[in-house]
Amino acid sequence: TPMSRTVVRYNIFHDLRYAINLQRSRDGRIYQNVMYNNMFAFFVGGSTESPDRHPVNDVIANNTVVNSTSQAIYYNGVLENVRFQNNIVATFPTAHYSDGSSDPSGLVARQNIYYNAGGTFAYFSGRNYGFDSWQSTFNQDRTSPASSTTNPRFVGQSDYRLASDSPARTMGVDVLDLDRDGSSTDTIP
Repeated sequence: TPMSRTVVRYNIFHDLRYAINLQRSRDGRIYQNVMYNNMFAFFVGGSTESPDRHPVNDVIANNTVVNSTSQAIYYNGVLENVRFQNNIVATFPTAHYSDGSSDPSGLVARQNIYYNAGGTFAYFSGRNYGFDSWQSTFNQDRTSPASSTTNPRFVGQSDYRLASDSPARTMGVDVLDLDRDGSSTDTIP
């Protein structure tokens, strides 16, 4: 049985193998978490295409991921309409990784900041992709305002709040209607 409408928010995950493991979920919301010094921030994917055996309509938004020691997001298996949006991913060897998939099918990535990649930006079935080729090859992270590789400007080296001049302050879109104004397309102030 899948986990339906699971909400994971306002957490700090650090020094773990997998901060969040998202496999058999439906309509989940993972948002406003801080993850640092983890091997993987997210492990996402299901075992088969069978109903209730893979993530469906989940939203991973407004999270801060810093110092992943391996991959920030590890994909394994099947995804269906999983959105990765408004996240800050900083200091990582690889942002998006899968050794079993040739592309990020089932994923929609947009309005993210990826800063300080230590190696390749994305890896799918033996092929490396830089940020620009990730955008052009898979049409990911291109929706306006487009994702970027700019410094998110944290308050301090281990204080992951956003500085007053952070570009992330005007880049995100309120996809979860957190301000409860009835719109999921307005910019997060």
